[in-house]
Amino acid sequence: MRAINRQERKRTAACGIAAGLLMLAGIATAQAAEIRVAPDGNTLLTLAKAPATVIIGNPVYADATILDDKVLIQGRNLGRTNIRILDDEGKMLANLDVTVDRPADEEVRVYKKGARYTYLCVPECSRVLTAGDSDSRNVAKQLLTTIETARKAAGN
Repeated sequence: MRAINRQERKRTAACGIAAGLLMLAGIATAQAAEIRVAPDGNTLLTLAKAPATVIIGNPVYADATILDDKVLIQGRNLGRTNIRILDDEGKMLANLDVTVDRPADEEVRVYKKGARYTYLCVPECSRVLTAGDSDSRNVAKQLLTTIETARKAAGN
């Protein structure tokens, strides 16, 4: 288990507050809300009413799972999408704009001889392929591999 730094505690607290506000204000009136989640991370939303349907704008970036009166939002790949949550009567419970990104304090970019390389430092630095890097043509292959692995795990 790794130690949680001050920035992560602030982000975790902010996510908890955002989820609470969604439950108290945004969910009841189906107002738009913004959710931030890390790739391969998740956040759990508690709704005022049990959801029946979840509509995901682009499942390449995020996914959602209904768990009784909660919805688990899972980050897949870096990007943005939207998620709409409906009750069994078709009324909107939540209208979410989901951003999947890495915390800025965990990412380091190195520029060397005109080339860009990205490293994720949690807690030690490892090279990650990111769009815009010098060898970004490999990013599409990496994303396809990630999606195929997720599909196999889901049994699709």
